[in-house]
Amino acid sequence: MNKILRVLTLLFAIVLVCAASGSSLRSENEDENESENGGEDESLGEKNKNVELDAAVAEFSQDISELEETVAQCVKKLAAEKVKSNPSRARLTELSEELKICREAAGKLLVEHAEALAWIEKNSYFEDLSSGLPTPEHRLSGSHCMWKTNPALGDVNNDGYLDIVAIPRKGEWGARCWLYDGKGRWVDSSEGLPMAGGGGGAKFADINKDGNLDIVLGLHMMPGVRAYFGDGTGKWTEASNGLKGRPETGDAIDVAVADFDEDGHLDIAFSGYHAYTGIVIFAGDSRGNWKRMQTAGLPVRSRANAIIAADFNNDGHMDIVSSVYGSINRNNDPVWLNDGKGNFVNGSIGINVLRNGGTWGVATGDLNGDGNLDLVFGGCLWPQMSIRQALQVYLGNGLGVWKQVEVEQGATSYRGVAVADLDGDGNLDVAGLAGTSHLVIYRGDGRGELKLMKVKGVEELHLPSWGITAGDIDGDGFADIVGGAGTEGAGSSMAGIMNKQLGKPTYGGGYVKAWFSRPRGILIQKRLEELDNLIGKALEES
Repeated sequence: MNKILRVLTLLFAIVLVCAASGSSLRSENEDENESENGGEDESLGEKNKNVELDAAVAEFSQDISELEETVAQCVKKLAAEKVKSNPSRARLTELSEELKICREAAGKLLVEHAEALAWIEKNSYFEDLSSGLPTPEHRLSGSHCMWKTNPALGDVNNDGYLDIVAIPRKGEWGARCWLYDGKGRWVDSSEGLPMAGGGGGAKFADINKDGNLDIVLGLHMMPGVRAYFGDGTGKWTEASNGLKGRPETGDAIDVAVADFDEDGHLDIAFSGYHAYTGIVIFAGDSRGNWKRMQTAGLPVRSRANAIIAADFNNDGHMDIVSSVYGSINRNNDPVWLNDGKGNFVNGSIGINVLRNGGTWGVATGDLNGDGNLDLVFGGCLWPQMSIRQALQVYLGNGLGVWKQVEVEQGATSYRGVAVADLDGDGNLDVAGLAGTSHLVIYRGDGRGELKLMKVKGVEELHLPSWGITAGDIDGDGFADIVGGAGTEGAGSSMAGIMNKQLGKPTYGGGYVKAWFSRPRGILIQKRLEELDNLIGKALEES
């Protein structure tokens, strides 16, 4: 049996045992029907079952570790025997038989731990590595930092790890940058960034083409849209000439960075909020000078909490999509296609649900593998909305026409959404930060279908959720998630009132959180594949 066939056999065995053992686990729908408080709290019996299955997964991992050690020792003995001047054929045969037994043992593990495998397939595992990031206890002069932000990820200091920039709404902290040290801790690196802001979004980009990432900030209310050059070590120098003193920039709440006019220099697009600024673009010259671009077709009286730039119709020009908030009309449609000269046309055909309410977050990626970008919107379920869908997914045809995909609603509202491969299977998944900041994960199958997962390792923060972003922070091949949460104070927020009624924490302030993806199913699969490859190579050389 060749190596590829052996790997396929192992993978096929995983699928078979998961399917065979499916009846031994209650379905997610049954779990929801039996849970209390509208599906929010698990019953005691379900919690006990979860503990048992988590223990079974740990036992499975331990069994693999022991088998790996046995195989490693056997391979070592085999290599030692082979280098002898007169190796014993009988000994080589004996060791080869031991390796074959180990291979059989790996197959038996799949059968013995079938229930654990099925459990793994229904869960997404994360590790909270947020040491050094803000918590509600991070207060300066008694003020609370409410992290109403669309954060960004990028490698600021060129060390191979992704770093964070985020903006609070309340408190004496302004925009902050944290560098990841590769060991689970974040180090503040905000020298030169503004110490004021009313929340907002940020993007990393190399504006001045020096090989180091720079930052563009949409600082809502004050001081507005700003750009800062990075020196590659985590220090920042402002480069906002032409942005200061412009009243429209003060309404910005998120930014997108791309070369919209195709002159070789990155530009800034931003969306407004309270003042219905619409979508505005400032052209850059790569030296920190900015001038408002003359555009046609973009909405001029709209509100949006998030904005991103991407090529949605595959014509090589950077287009714009924004979330849509508040009253909806034709000029508030989300997708705008660019001709490369600053002229935009509406590319929102089929996105009709948005006309009945509002959305907060937006993300894009090719969910069905057809080469065209798709869209995910996170919405809030306001009572007046006639169509109540918190998560909205649209598949694009590359021409500005969209088809909605029905998905199970894992929460009643999402302020932040992200699209990334969280489990390393090559298919894009969807993450949403919902309600009072609990993480919701949908596993993608690469064909446009999304399966709602249970999430392990992430505690609900009991504070209003805001934006999230995703990227492979530690370079392990799995996308991780960064999100912001917070409120102005327990007494003034709806979340604080609700939590008080439920007997949950009611403090103000907020968090910036980093959740690292730890997909146990994929990791176990890779371990078994590597083990099988090691055995196969040793047998071929014996």
